[in-house]
Amino acid sequence: QGATVDPFSPWEEAAPLVREVRSVESGRVSEISARRVGEAALRLGAGRLRKEDAVDSRVGVEVLVSVGDRIEREAPLFRVHAPTEAAAVEAAQLLSRALKFGESGELPPLFL
Repeated sequence: QGATVDPFSPWEEAAPLVREVRSVESGRVSEISARRVGEAALRLGAGRLRKEDAVDSRVGVEVLVSVGDRIEREAPLFRVHAPTEAAAVEAAQLLSRALKFGESGELPPLFL
């Protein structure tokens, strides 16, 4: 289907814009909402709502932190690969609500 099988080859095409979403506060990451990250990626064009929708393989979201990480103000949290500045801003707004800070930053148990 035209995929590159060499894992070390560079992307054939890059997104027109790459922007970082930075932290506005310091703290320990207690939660990252996969739903909000996915919604941001979808709005960028990395997914589709209907099978007729096109998928832009150049765009997406990189999550640069993990639950439990201690983050300082202005630290990069996400990297947005966007088709336009407007799409990058919209994704950044969604991603700014995808992360929560707390005291423990512990992973929830896998089994209850």
